[in-house]
Amino acid sequence: MFEETISQYQTDLSNYCRMLTGTPWDAEDLYQETLLKTYHNKDKLLNHPNPKAYLLKVASTTWIDICRKNKVVLDSIEGIERLSAEGEEEDAIIVEEMIEEFSASLHPKQAVTILLVDVFKYTAKETAEMIDTTTGAVKSLLHRGRGNLAKKKKVKDEMRSPNELIDAFKKAITLNDPSIISAAYKSVCRAGMDVQYLKENKSFMLYDPEGNVIGIINR
Repeated sequence: MFEETISQYQTDLSNYCRMLTGTPWDAEDLYQETLLKTYHNKDKLLNHPNPKAYLLKVASTTWIDICRKNKVVLDSIEGIERLSAEGEEEDAIIVEEMIEEFSASLHPKQAVTILLVDVFKYTAKETAEMIDTTTGAVKSLLHRGRGNLAKKKKVKDEMRSPNELIDAFKKAITLNDPSIISAAYKSVCRAGMDVQYLKENKSFMLYDPEGNVIGIINR
């Protein structure tokens, strides 16, 4: 029964983890950790009125916990002016091409909230229940997150040489910050380079467009 339920939402959960983390290796780790936690509480999943929402909730809280442990600054809802229900509603600015880079541009709580509301189409109330907060806080997170994305979109990436991109990737790995690693990884890929992660020795292999090895980075 557990396996059958998981199989129905496997693709949605996998996509959510990928969009949330921004990197394939972090996405796989988050996916596996979510399944493990869900299995240990499988009765909650099987008896939940919305199994998909339960899975995404576990993934969301797990990712936020991971970011806390890695000392990523979480977005604080304290001191944020709440948006009233009668206030002006902003149009969602999430579009497909922005999903690839938004996880590196937002604090984890903002990223989780925008994904649940703008991509997976949950209501503010449903999202609040999934991340254990209030509807007003969700609206505030959406407001700030969308604003950050709009600013990010206006800023053009600086042109950097392959060596500069590789150095930035090395620094990101050293810092062990998921958001910085994600941004560095995407910059390398946009430059036409390929990245492969070797789990057995925890290293990254970087290839140029012709398939030649141009860098090896140990994690």
